[in-house]
Order: sequence, then structure tokens, then C-alpha cells
Amino acid sequence: MSSQPDLAPSEPGRRERNKQEKRRRILAAAGRLFRRKGFAATTTQEIATAAGIAAGTLFLYARSKEDLLLLVFMDEMQGVIDKAFAAVPAAAPLVDQLMHVFGGLADYHAEDVRLARAFIREIAFNEDRERRREVMGVRTVINAGVARLIGEAQRRREIGRELDPGDAAQVYFSVYFLLLQNWLNDDIDRDGFDAQLRRRLETAVAGSRAPTRRAGARLIGRP
Repeated sequence: MSSQPDLAPSEPGRRERNKQEKRRRILAAAGRLFRRKGFAATTTQEIATAAGIAAGTLFLYARSKEDLLLLVFMDEMQGVIDKAFAAVPAAAPLVDQLMHVFGGLADYHAEDVRLARAFIREIAFNEDRERRREVMGVRTVINAGVARLIGEAQRRREIGRELDPGDAAQVYFSVYFLLLQNWLNDDIDRDGFDAQLRRRLETAVAGSRAPTRRAGARLIGRP
């Protein structure tokens, strides 16, 4: 019986590592060029050259420059989301926690507002159903994190337990995303974004607070 080790099982792992390394180089090169030259002025050939690959190879990872933009967005946003939720102040009220999370997401967009506008435009109007579903996965991750914060607020009796955390997270995110678009469209500045976001979140959370009874008060219909 041969003692020669079977190397075949390691081959798929090596190929996958090479594939992931190329993908990393492509996204890193695209992100750098988009920020330096702008999305419209950057060509796929420039991205391929910067990534050290052939132009044709690029399209094995992204179907178009617009598709590549969304891949850059999703890749970078995952780290932004992780960082925002990891640093949420545990003892803070729910509104402050939400402002911390949504403020962290807005800070990412503030690093390059021109590119952020391109991100939002592609998110809103991309016709690729599969890619839209993947982008929605980013929103799902954010909403899941917000829902956890809502559940924790319910456990400490800051808001009512009858509220569905998932539904509330969708509402809070919608408030954030609408104001984000207003800001990126120059309808409001960043200070206005922060002020309006806080005010609207305070209104939404206030309507979700558990009812309280004054000392000595009785509920109607109960002795």
C-alpha cells in the first residue's frame, strides 16, 4: 500500500483561495479608482490593470462596471456594519443606540459623497434581480441588528413588548434611508440629516413606549 499522500482534496481549496485573492484585488482596485477618479471616469480596463489581471478575467467576477460598484459597496459595508454594532453603547437609550448605528453608516457615505450617490442610484435602479437580492441582504443584516437592539430595549422595559422588533426595525431603517437620500441629493446638509433623524426616531420610539400608570390609578373595567 502506497504511503504517498493524496493531494487531490487540497486542489479545490487552492483554487478557491486564488479566486478569492483575485476578487479581493479587483474590489480593492475598483474602490481606489472610483474614489480617485470618480465612478463615471473609471474604466474596467484601468481596474483590471490595477488588479493585475486580464480585462476579460474581470468579467468573471462582475458583469459590468455598475455591477462591480455594487460589489464594492457590499464588501465595504459589511465591515462598516460590524464596526457600528460592535461599538453600540450598551447602557444608552434606544434612540442614542440607533443614532450610533445609523450615524456610522452615514459616516461611511460621507467619506465620498459623490461615490455614495452612485451607490444609491445603482441600489435603486439596478435591473439585475439577483444583484438586487444580494444588496437587500445588506439591509437584512442591518435590520437584524436593529431588531436586536429593539428586543433589548423591550427587556429593559424602555418600549412596549407588544411591538414586533422586525417590523419596527424596518420602519426605523426606512426613516434613515429616506433622510440619507435627502442628504445625498443636497436637500439637507449633514447637520440637518442628524437633527431630523434624531427627531423622527424619538417620535417613533416615543410611540412605542410601554404605557405607565400613575400611583393609585386603576385600569378601566378592573377593580
